[in-house]
Amino acid sequence: MKTEFSDIKSQLIQAEKMASLGHLIAGIAHEINTPIGAIKATIESVIEKHNDTFALYDQLMDSLSKADRIEVLDFFNRTCFAPSPPYLSTRETRILKKALIKELNALGLSQMSNNMEYIISLNIKSITPDIQKIFSNPKSQLILQLAYRIAIQNKGFETIGTAIEKVTKIIYALKSYSHLEEFEEMIEVDLIENIQIILTLYSNQLKYNIQLHEKFDKIPIIKGFPNDLGQVWTNLIHNALQAMDFDGELKIEVKDNLKYVQVDITDNGNGIPLDLQDKIFEPFFTTKSAGEGTGLGLDIVQKIVNKHGGNVSFVSRPGFTCFSVQIPKMKYIDNEIKQKILNNNAIKLKAEQEKKLMLDKVEKQLEARENITKQMIQKFKSRENLLIKRIEEKDNEIEQLKKRINE
Repeated sequence: MKTEFSDIKSQLIQAEKMASLGHLIAGIAHEINTPIGAIKATIESVIEKHNDTFALYDQLMDSLSKADRIEVLDFFNRTCFAPSPPYLSTRETRILKKALIKELNALGLSQMSNNMEYIISLNIKSITPDIQKIFSNPKSQLILQLAYRIAIQNKGFETIGTAIEKVTKIIYALKSYSHLEEFEEMIEVDLIENIQIILTLYSNQLKYNIQLHEKFDKIPIIKGFPNDLGQVWTNLIHNALQAMDFDGELKIEVKDNLKYVQVDITDNGNGIPLDLQDKIFEPFFTTKSAGEGTGLGLDIVQKIVNKHGGNVSFVSRPGFTCFSVQIPKMKYIDNEIKQKILNNNAIKLKAEQEKKLMLDKVEKQLEARENITKQMIQKFKSRENLLIKRIEEKDNEIEQLKKRINE
């Protein structure tokens, strides 16, 4: 029976996970398609310009002396493969352009002003002696043009790398989230990474009208069931987003709290009505429209947190709702879970006692009713016997009367 109950509970949690995933799947598809589209477009661009770039490179290198080649290659390393420059506003670009033109004119390199687009895109902020030497080279125009092309292609490779990393992260999050729990015993869990996996799945819903505030303090590794914990954050984040109608501020805070690691998930939605706050952890209770919720989300949250020896609580008023989940640290977890088991056993014992008292009461009531029924049956039998006796007496009287008539 215990195994059957455990299996049903696991299936229930898995079903809720799949239902949550159903809400996310369109956004996840978009989040995967976007970087894949970027990879495709960038690869096409790189392939298209690849041959021209290398032809230009060969042409330049053939025309330079050995000493010039060393200087040009050094220039390429410092400009083409440098980290992407910070974004400059139109005003900042205009100021930088004016300062560079002034330097070029002072150095007698005014002809290089026509290449300002290349110079700024290569993140050149001032004309150093090394750069002055390159700009003074008769092939300076070709050098800048090639440096610009190499830099663009390098940025393309960076874009591909970033896009692949993003897709990999999403796929990892999906795999981590969707498969059944394989662990019979608790394992070490990085709680912050566990939460970030869920945030990755929600990235499409979070990037438009949601202001996400994350505050992750340094916390110890905990022991737990990672997939079950992921379902806790999924349910609480999804409820928060729905409460704000996907437009508002979501704050996720992880902090050290004495014996516990605490996760607070806060939204600025309408809040939970006071008359419903006592019911929200009840199975199948939901305030959502038909088809939008099973009423099992918070019930599952509470069951999972209790399974970890933790606590879940909330505070809610209009414009503010905060759910707090406390998971015990490793050195306290055994005691916490033992205490939870003792508490649960005490509750079960009390329930069994109440059930026995009720069954005894019902049994006595049935016994009393049975006695009354027996008495009634006995009365009916007595009346039936009396009636039969009277009928027999009447029959005797009739027989005697017949005899007299015949005489």
